[in-house]
Amino acid sequence: MYKNLTVVEPRRESGVYSLVVQLMTIEPTLFPFSMVDYDTLEGINVL
Repeated sequence: MYKNLTVVEPRRESGVYSLVVQLMTIEPTLFPFSMVDYDTLEGINVL
């Protein structure tokens, strides 16, 4: 649970991205970075 949101452990790389986006939406200052790109085909998931 995080601020009345039930978070689920991701099982895929896209799930990690989704979880981070959800948390950043609820608490924009939670992470000290911004995501500028997302691609699981090139071996770099999130920049």
